[in-house]
Amino acid sequence: MKVLKIILGALLCAAIAGAAWVVFFHADWIKPDPKPKEKEPETDVAVRTVKITRATLHGYVDCIGLVAPEQRRAGGNPQPASAKVASSIAGVLSAAECVSGQRVEKGATLFQLDDRAARAEEAKAEAAIASAQATLARLKASTRPEQIAVSEIALKKSRDAVTFAELNDARLKAMAKDQLASTKQLEESAQALVAAREDQRTAEKQLDLLKRTPAPEELAEAAAKITESEKALAAAQLQRSMLTIKAPTSGTVLKVNANPGEPVDTTSVLAEIMDLKRLETAAVVPAAELNRLKIGQPVEIGDGETAIKTTLSGISLQVDPKTDSITVYAHLPENAGLRPGQSARMKITVAQHDNCLAVPEECVFRDKTDLTVIATVENGISSMQNVTPGLSENGLVEISGKEIKEGDTVVLAGAYGIDKDTKVHDAGSAAAEKK
Repeated sequence: MKVLKIILGALLCAAIAGAAWVVFFHADWIKPDPKPKEKEPETDVAVRTVKITRATLHGYVDCIGLVAPEQRRAGGNPQPASAKVASSIAGVLSAAECVSGQRVEKGATLFQLDDRAARAEEAKAEAAIASAQATLARLKASTRPEQIAVSEIALKKSRDAVTFAELNDARLKAMAKDQLASTKQLEESAQALVAAREDQRTAEKQLDLLKRTPAPEELAEAAAKITESEKALAAAQLQRSMLTIKAPTSGTVLKVNANPGEPVDTTSVLAEIMDLKRLETAAVVPAAELNRLKIGQPVEIGDGETAIKTTLSGISLQVDPKTDSITVYAHLPENAGLRPGQSARMKITVAQHDNCLAVPEECVFRDKTDLTVIATVENGISSMQNVTPGLSENGLVEISGKEIKEGDTVVLAGAYGIDKDTKVHDAGSAAAEKK
């Protein structure tokens, strides 16, 4: 035990002596270095690089559209692109003049309802018109011009007879004063005058009656009966025309739902017509995209080389509050090869930036401080540059920043693992040199 204490004491003395020697002879060893040495850059970090290029990039709104008949819009085709055919009155179907797949024009007969009762009503109204017209003709022909002429001659004779009777009566009265005429002669003269005047009144009444025949009331009544019968005929004809069901628009008959002999009513859909030359795709997009959408923007429907190129033809004016979305429409050209009910991808071009700086999407990342950066390389040393990303398309992304330009070298792969001022080399180039 005593020996151990001696050894420990000796070691302690040696340590104190060594520390004193360092303090007196090498004090610089324990002083802090006022200028720490710069960190040597790491070497041989293998990366892949590309050049910043210029490109034309587009911004898109991607959605899935459903092919449907074209909507009616202000200034567009006034004729609807589709219609469900129904009867305006109830009846029994007697004939179907169309089949599925048939092209029909507006106004073409599609179905015929049983019209026997309507034809009977029409014939009845035509007979009533003929009867009323005959009555009016008979009334107008009841007084002929020659009858009035004969009556006027008779009236003139009666007036002449009255004049003669008056003169004869006056002459006899004068003779009676001289007792040249008898009392009997005077009485006979007075009676003849009364009779002549009565004949004149009768002739006048007969002439007046002939002139007033037929009476205006009789003519008006006969004319009213004609008008009433004509209205009844028009109603019967309208009723019968409603039994013939015609195409409300031009298009292709997609489906026929009724057969001859079946009863139909106003709620029965007899056929469906659609103009396959007037189709469009309707897609639902978030309402937040509304400010980016405009009528006439380019639209691609489908994918690849077979994509159909068209334009945006309509934008819904109402936002669906349940989904916070709107509906957009793109017209399909004729013979596009799509059919109603079919779905297709819609890619709407909402922006185009020409001649902008662009790099592959892999070049852009967020650093440890959550800034968007790219790693540029100059003289084999990496440098981090803050950038603002823009449009992206086909693997390229638009970038903008103060210290970047076309032709700058940018790290494509391996940038996230390196620091600023790191020495790097392009692994792809090195491999090429070895070959």
